[in-house]
Amino acid sequence: MPTKKETKRLARQAKRKKRRTVLASAVAAALALTVIILYAHGFGSTANSDSGARTEYFTGFPLTLLNGTTINTATLRGHPFVLWFVTTWCSSCIESQQLLASEYYPTLHSEGILIVEVENYGDLGESGPTLLQYAQTYGGLNQPGWLIGTAPEWVTQKYNPDEYLDIFYLVNQAGQIIGENEGLGAYLGSIIQDFSAPQLAATSNLTAYVGQPISSSLYFALLSAATPYTAPPSIVYPGAFKPISEPTMSINGKPIIVYIGAEFCPYCAAARWPLIIALLRFGNFSGLEYMLSSSTDVYPNTPTFSFVQATYTSPYIVFQAFEYENRYYQPLQTVPANYSAVWQAVAQQGIPFVDFAGRVALVGAPYDPGVIDLYNWSQIVSQIQANTTVGATLEASANAITYAICSVDGGQPASVCSSQPVMEMRFIFGGDPPQTLSGQTTISPWLISALIPLCKDSDKSQPNKSLEA
Repeated sequence: MPTKKETKRLARQAKRKKRRTVLASAVAAALALTVIILYAHGFGSTANSDSGARTEYFTGFPLTLLNGTTINTATLRGHPFVLWFVTTWCSSCIESQQLLASEYYPTLHSEGILIVEVENYGDLGESGPTLLQYAQTYGGLNQPGWLIGTAPEWVTQKYNPDEYLDIFYLVNQAGQIIGENEGLGAYLGSIIQDFSAPQLAATSNLTAYVGQPISSSLYFALLSAATPYTAPPSIVYPGAFKPISEPTMSINGKPIIVYIGAEFCPYCAAARWPLIIALLRFGNFSGLEYMLSSSTDVYPNTPTFSFVQATYTSPYIVFQAFEYENRYYQPLQTVPANYSAVWQAVAQQGIPFVDFAGRVALVGAPYDPGVIDLYNWSQIVSQIQANTTVGATLEASANAITYAICSVDGGQPASVCSSQPVMEMRFIFGGDPPQTLSGQTTISPWLISALIPLCKDSDKSQPNKSLEA
């Protein structure tokens, strides 16, 4: 149970940080608190004269280890490491510590990735167990390559000025800070991939691709990635899909799937990936373009695609897409009045929004954009093909979207709609839970009234710091 101080600090953080959440119920409020917002702090940096991007470097600080030895962390350059700031009375820190000790440390250590764990100065003013007691109880003590200690107050002020309870950085072999986020436990499964991807080089150059047609090699990779495989339904946000009772939409007997979003929106960026993967199971695209979400929004520069110039053909369905604002929040495409009315009635014009023939709606992204925002396009496709943690997240969302399409097009083609990976998603839509979820609750997610994060016009007034290097 969080302490009063932890609750107060979390509330203060929530006020500072922009959220895309429509609170329709107490369930929605609880769900919103789980959304992790990615952001970046300013450090000493060097400018990239070609692109204007900044590379942030770790400069080091004295760390007093639990055995009393003091080291200069600047000497760690040459080794990739996780710089993790913890608070000993913080519940997420405890969970992350246990998960790291019991499951992920051996793999990280075998890959040469160090853990540098630092107690937030003075435990952020709240009394808790000592750092030694904390490590003895929850793991990590006397493990090679796992450095646990304390540092001067200025270190916490520099690396954690907003006093987050559980915050970490990824520092590569060159000393470059390539990532930052809250809640280490949620990201342990992808850390090795994060270090192996040339993210700084990739994110520095991605803007050159914006608005360009995607390469044929990327399109064929997407087609390859569209082959369904089983991914856990539990990965998909509960409440992402909801039944609706709007006028049935069809053209020449084909159900219409309508997407409404905006190029600036990181949640739209996340939703387009599984939507495209799912749609490629029913037809083909032409004219897809590379796109990045806004550089001044949360999850800045999330790699995605734009539907503005795209056309889609299918013997089973009709797909219509509307990007109502561009990457710079300027008007782009007009949403027809009949679609706009449904959009308003079902989602209060929150984005992303997908209407499946007036019978089912996807309201918001089916997963958190932080899953993909540090990768480039080819890396994300590779994650899907390799069925990594990241790939499974997108695959599960694509399977759920596929199930929604199958529910309105008569289950065609049967090779897709009757496949086990797609049928596993019936649990999300109120059907019986699949065998892999035996023992879990069978309460239908249709009964959960939570709406997951949406991009709203009101969010534009408070741009977050960019993660551009």
